[in-house]
Amino acid sequence: MHNDSELHFSGQSTFVDDWPLPETTLYAAVFVSPIANGLLKSIDAQKARAMPGVKAVLTAADIAGENQIGEIMPDEELLATKNLKFIGKPIALVLADSPATAQQGAQAIEIAYDELATEFNVRNAYHNNMTFGDERQFTKGDTKSAFEQAKWVVSGQVSCAAQEHLYFETQISIAIPVDKDRLKIISASQNPSAIQKLAAKVLGLSMNSIEVEVPRLGGAFGGKEEQAKPWACLAALGAQLTGHPVKLALSRQQDMHWTGKRHPYSADYRIAADETGRIQAYDVKFLQDGGAVADLSTAVLERTLFHATNAYQIPNANVKAVSCRTHHPSNTAFRGFGAPQAIFTIEAAIDHLACAMNLPRWKIQQKNLLQPGYRFDYGMTVQTDALQNCWQQLFKHKKIEMRLADIQKHNANKPRYIRSLALTPLCFGISFTATHLNQASVTVTIYTDASIGVAIGAVEMGQGVVDKIAIIVARSLGVSVKRVRVDFTNSSKSPNMSPTAASVGADLNSMAAIKACEKLKLRLVDFSNTFYGVDLSPETNFENNAITWEDLVANAYLQRINLSEHAFYATPDLYFDRVKEQGTPFSYHVYGVSAIESTLDTLLGTYHIDNVDVVYDLGQSLDTIIDLGQMEGGLVQGIGYATMEEIRWDEKGKLLTDSFATYKIPDLLSSPQISVDFIDSPSNPHGPFSAKAIGEPPLLLGLGAFFSISDSIRLFNKTAPINYTLPLTPERALLALYS
Repeated sequence: MHNDSELHFSGQSTFVDDWPLPETTLYAAVFVSPIANGLLKSIDAQKARAMPGVKAVLTAADIAGENQIGEIMPDEELLATKNLKFIGKPIALVLADSPATAQQGAQAIEIAYDELATEFNVRNAYHNNMTFGDERQFTKGDTKSAFEQAKWVVSGQVSCAAQEHLYFETQISIAIPVDKDRLKIISASQNPSAIQKLAAKVLGLSMNSIEVEVPRLGGAFGGKEEQAKPWACLAALGAQLTGHPVKLALSRQQDMHWTGKRHPYSADYRIAADETGRIQAYDVKFLQDGGAVADLSTAVLERTLFHATNAYQIPNANVKAVSCRTHHPSNTAFRGFGAPQAIFTIEAAIDHLACAMNLPRWKIQQKNLLQPGYRFDYGMTVQTDALQNCWQQLFKHKKIEMRLADIQKHNANKPRYIRSLALTPLCFGISFTATHLNQASVTVTIYTDASIGVAIGAVEMGQGVVDKIAIIVARSLGVSVKRVRVDFTNSSKSPNMSPTAASVGADLNSMAAIKACEKLKLRLVDFSNTFYGVDLSPETNFENNAITWEDLVANAYLQRINLSEHAFYATPDLYFDRVKEQGTPFSYHVYGVSAIESTLDTLLGTYHIDNVDVVYDLGQSLDTIIDLGQMEGGLVQGIGYATMEEIRWDEKGKLLTDSFATYKIPDLLSSPQISVDFIDSPSNPHGPFSAKAIGEPPLLLGLGAFFSISDSIRLFNKTAPINYTLPLTPERALLALYS
């Protein structure tokens, strides 16, 4: 059982909002830009400052250090001085003795500004040279000749909309003065070291003056990797200048209005095949809507390039991508990190090709699946036949061909309810593509009562990383997992930690934990052999041994044996040359295939996702229950992205879908039956005990919901236009049925 399950169920889990606060705590509210683009002329906070209970109103002029929190590009002020780049840009911070008074104070602030023209269309932004950095390109082979010689060539356009993270816990931070020029920040962040670094920068302090702790997150999905920064830094600024603890928590609507989403993309594709359906060439250009500031947009764009051809071997490819600047709040990391937009585009291109050739889409997919030895356009080579195994096992165990025949027989009677089944293969790279982030340090301490404490750099956000590392430590030391407790993530205990993202939190921290435990156990075994005169091996299980764990630890302490060990792990052999666009950006790939079956009501345009079957290359699972939870949650989130999660703004850039009532996600009633088979793949030296990652890939396997529904639309209306726009909502389905 997940360690947090009982705590969650009983309401005893400690999140940032549950942190005990001193009586002197002040509460923060943020006054933000009401416009999407303009120039700030003046700020009038007199009414706010005069309100009873308001203790301070802070602006950029009050910042002692540097008013800059952009990391990839220095383009993001903490508090606006002149340029108002999006609705929700922080301008002033109000501190008061209650949350309600702080909000009232923020509402009393008045500003003067000149409103400027806005741009929300990514294609217009691209044509107006509103970009973050230059266009990037991956190439392989000779696409020009391949297109000229191909039997079949189709081209089209894809549109992938934004997606709201909708984590249960909104953005929240608490900053507490500890001593002169020392602060402790409790933050709901996937990236504690970035909070530490930027808070120090804003306050004009050194990093050793800032301690950041994260108890656990109530969901994140990438939305708290970079976008927790401003709220933590604002709380820290308030604490520094008032000497009081400061708590800043966004309401649900504030969070949805002011924070970025999954990046919307617009893409143009062209794909060529021979007469049998073997793909000869693929040409695609991605335009990414990065929003108003760079955030992680260029890193997300790079992932799009890496996953542009997904699970297919394509001899000739030309992939271009550029990040564009608009006046939306800065878009940011989201589960899948640029890969969903890329994979949807290649799947759309294959679907278009299948329609033109009058072939079942799955036959083209099957014919072009990755084979061992295939070289990707960025330089890596496929090492295993895991994808082929996943495909074959899905067809065999889930009886895919028989089900397809049954569906065809059902639909032949032209019923009101049409059924369809779509397959989605997946190849997903595991590692940060920023090579330096692939590192972690862990400290394992054995206490004199024989309990074990572990300090890690990974943040628990519902994915079970704490449980997995506890399992790793127990297995490595040869003791019961009940003896192990993993501490809250803290920058003083695990310095310079990488963000918990890119599906590598468990991998990196577990590999470091294994190294620490191996050193500890060898030390204890050597001590035992000397002290007890018994020849123990490093494989000894101390729960079933004549020498008890308690006795061993007690005597080791008395003999002054070090019972604590710190270890560091950096994923080996990673590099990428961004001039040549070649290298080894990933430590390994994971593979999988999904089959998604749906039923469409052709009268109403509504649909239901009936069944999802998955075969996934998991390596050697550390905990199949945790992994199954990740798979099921990711699938449903991917299905929501493909079908119902629609974000809308008005013409001024104000978010309209700003609550659970207006932004629809899959619920229990709309969730499908899910069947998952995990397959054991060959040894994975870069995963703990040969385990493989499962954080992000499941979402991508949910994209087939779009193609399952669109197949039903085309069966009903053979003249329905080919339109690859995410999400495929019931409204869009109804219009397509009767277009």
